Amino acid sequence: MATKESDENSTIVEIKWEATVQCISEDFYTLYGYVPVSILGTGMTGDVMMVAPRDGSNNLKAVKTFIKKTQDGGKNEKRFIKEVSILQSVKHKHILGNTIAFDCPRECVIVMPYFPEGTLKSHLEYMTNQLRDKYLIQLTSAIFYLHSRHVAHMDIKVDNILVSDDGDLVLTDFGLSCMVPSTDMSDVHRCGTENYMAPELKDTTTQFFNLFKCDMYSLGVVLYSMLASAEVDQSDVAIFFCYQSKVSTPDYHEYILKNLLERDPEKRWGSNDLGTYLSSLDHMAKMIKEQGGVRLNFVFLLSYFGDICLPSL
Repeated sequence: MATKESDENSTIVEIKWEATVQCISEDFYTLYGYVPVSILGTGMTGDVMMVAPRDGSNNLKAVKTFIKKTQDGGKNEKRFIKEVSILQSVKHKHILGNTIAFDCPRECVIVMPYFPEGTLKSHLEYMTNQLRDKYLIQLTSAIFYLHSRHVAHMDIKVDNILVSDDGDLVLTDFGLSCMVPSTDMSDVHRCGTENYMAPELKDTTTQFFNLFKCDMYSLGVVLYSMLASAEVDQSDVAIFFCYQSKVSTPDYHEYILKNLLERDPEKRWGSNDLGTYLSSLDHMAKMIKEQGGVRLNFVFLLSYFGDICLPSL
């Protein structure tokens, strides 16, 4: 599915991105002895490749490439620094970590762990209600963590959620993400993947919108996909009105879905609303506790899943 990006020169936030990047005089593959094996995905900046060591060892990695020479005036380098900055500033069990960044002569690269289990998209057909609940808890925790740090992901979708060897979810790809330090309202940052974009992002008459609530709508589409055991493919409001006829689901799933796919962002749940509701359900609270959380409100998970700083949201 096509991904849309807003103007990188938008005034959403004035931030000097800071990232730890190793500058090298050769390309990454030559200097570190890796060879490309296969393309895992293709985006605006370039390809994401699975790479392997030339010595034949099994230390596989995933490498995201940012081609320097582009027709948009070198915006890829800005995107590279922004994504690395965000990745290096977060620490959470269900958000991609352990990344290393290199500035090479012709391209910039982010070296990441390789996930042989692939993305959530390839696991949709095997969904059970227990697995859906587990994944929903993990994703809600990751998104709440990001929002507490004023980061809006802006491209949450099944292709951007990895499955670990342990069967846990890991949120990745911060290429469209943005920092929202003083307010969660924006009139400029319209981006995302078409089928996952909140209605207000598609409405050109809407001047301001809550980026965090946009993430929550995208999470609703991911949940819908898990309930349907297939990635959704419909336009605009159809997703909200058709899911009940396509999916047989417990009442609490239906209730969550309605609140995440709410067209009015003022009424749509935020990550704290969803987390609080999940912790109020007995079977969810038990599952949360088994994963190391405590049952209070949605700060329930954070002592286990990630470090947290709480702003006024």
